[in-house]
This record gives sequence, C-alpha cells and structure tokens, in this order.
Amino acid sequence: TIPHVDETAWFDALLEFRDWVEDTLQAGPIGAVLTGIRDAVGWFVDVVIGLLLALGWPAVMAISATIGFAVGGWRIALLPLAGFVVIGAMDLWVSSMETLGLTIAAVTLSLLIGVPIGILAGRSERVRSAITPVLDIMQIMATFVFLAPFALLFGIGAPAAAIVTLIYAMPAAIRITALG
Repeated sequence: TIPHVDETAWFDALLEFRDWVEDTLQAGPIGAVLTGIRDAVGWFVDVVIGLLLALGWPAVMAISATIGFAVGGWRIALLPLAGFVVIGAMDLWVSSMETLGLTIAAVTLSLLIGVPIGILAGRSERVRSAITPVLDIMQIMATFVFLAPFALLFGIGAPAAAIVTLIYAMPAAIRITALG
C-alpha cells in the first residue's frame, strides 16, 4: 500500500483551497450563477434521459436503425440495432440510456452555443482571431484535465460531466460553422 499522511503541508493547502472555493462560491453572486448553470444543465440532462427511458427500448432501437438506414443503408442500420440488442441482453439498458442521454444533452448544448459563435467568427476576423487561441486550448487539453476543476465548481455528477463534454465538443462546432 502507498503511505498516506493527512498532515502534510501540500494536503493541508489543497484542503484549505477547496474550503475557500466552496465558501466563496456558496456565499457570493458567483455561487448563484454557478448553481443556476448546474441546475439548468442538470435539468436538461434529466429531461433527455427521461425521454430516452420513456421511449423504451423498441422505440430507441427503431429510431437508431432508421437513422442508420437513412445515413448509410440497411447494413449501417443493423449496427445500432445489434448494439442495442447486446446492451439489452446484458441488462445495461438504463445505464446505457443515461450515458447516451448525457452525451446527447452535451452535444445539443455545444451546438446551441457553438453555432452562433461560429457564425460570428465566420463574419468577423477580429472575433475569429480572438477566439482561436481559446479554441486551440480547449481542443489540446485532455477532457479529464477539465473534469477536476469543474467537479470542484459544479459538484460531482451529470452537470459537471455534461459541461466538460460541451467544452470538448464545442470547438469543432465553432470552427466548422465559421468555415461554412
């Protein structure tokens, strides 16, 4: 086992920083904004997951197979159909729909935010040059690097995960829209 000492200076500094962040964010206007964002994103994720679970497995399988058929023909339609059959057979339907709902919510939010910014960047060279370094950083950094501070700001759970996924997906939406 790895020895663990709680009384080190580094550990105490991290605990003090965490406590300061929690006290500052819960008491001030920043906390109200972050709580509002967390609640709104959490509500949207819950709605999408609830919709997927309410549709049930036959509807989700039919929708995914229809999309696959429309995009690539009957062979492509068999892929999501077979995948969802395996997920159902392994009794992982609810957890898979939670993951799919979280992903759909994050991608939807990234498009809702990214497309207007991309349109603005496509029309203005100043906006494009201003946001390009930010987009570069967002794409270069690993997703798990964002997760730690966002878990501290938004708590552990679906809202923080959706926001981190949004940060990872949004640069592509902005850049593709700006090029269009």
